[in-house]
Amino acid sequence: MTFDPGDNSGLRNLGSVTNAQTIQHTYQSGGSYTARATVADSSGQRGETTAVVAVQRSPVTVSISANPTTVSTGEPVTFTINSSAGGFAGGTGPPIQSVRVTFPDGQSADVGPGQQTLVRSFTAPGTYTVRARATDTAGTSQESTTSVLVRERGAIEVNVTATSADSAPGLGSPCLPSDPSTFPKTCTFSSGFSGSARVQLSATVVGVSANDPVVRYVWNFGDGTQETSGRSTDHVFSRGTYTVTVTATTASGATGTGRVTLIIQ
Repeated sequence: MTFDPGDNSGLRNLGSVTNAQTIQHTYQSGGSYTARATVADSSGQRGETTAVVAVQRSPVTVSISANPTTVSTGEPVTFTINSSAGGFAGGTGPPIQSVRVTFPDGQSADVGPGQQTLVRSFTAPGTYTVRARATDTAGTSQESTTSVLVRERGAIEVNVTATSADSAPGLGSPCLPSDPSTFPKTCTFSSGFSGSARVQLSATVVGVSANDPVVRYVWNFGDGTQETSGRSTDHVFSRGTYTVTVTATTASGATGTGRVTLIIQ
């Protein structure tokens, strides 16, 4: 009995066969192949059978991710690209020839196969789609995309809350408006017999990523004094009305300002 897998790898002589015979063969490239088995008995009688084998190759794979996915202008973003060659069942396919990362402004960068990283920053606000395309030596390619939201520098939101810091506070009326998500607010406190009130002030910042934290808070108390401190502080106010502002600045230079009005009675 002889066996020809149909891929020009050569005829295989299987010798004498009396029963069913199992044959294994590995195809090294994709395509359609006609496998042929031929038998002959001792009298010279011959028989032949064929089977069509379709060999498909798994495609090139590529993925791209961004960290962080929300940044301020000028803040760096790290892109991670993973790519691998496709293959045939039981065999190895053509290797990756190129992996190209393309940015919305038309600029591109070529990186190698496997896992690679690329750092890029954006100078204008917007939503950017970044593409990675892997191509093998056979010309087969696959593409993956990821998106990054870029905010304008300074486009961070700062909200301020105020509470009495006195041991025996005399609270006049609650801070208004009462909706906890609405700022700025007006807060009324009682100065009591001392003629002054100690108020605890806290700032909450929205729209800042972990890679661009707030590094400075500058408080202006509206009474001619200010201080640079953390996100919380307390201050003694005499009777009167004050607009307290706080400006938060991130490591990249993004800023935002919040305010609250205090009425000390």
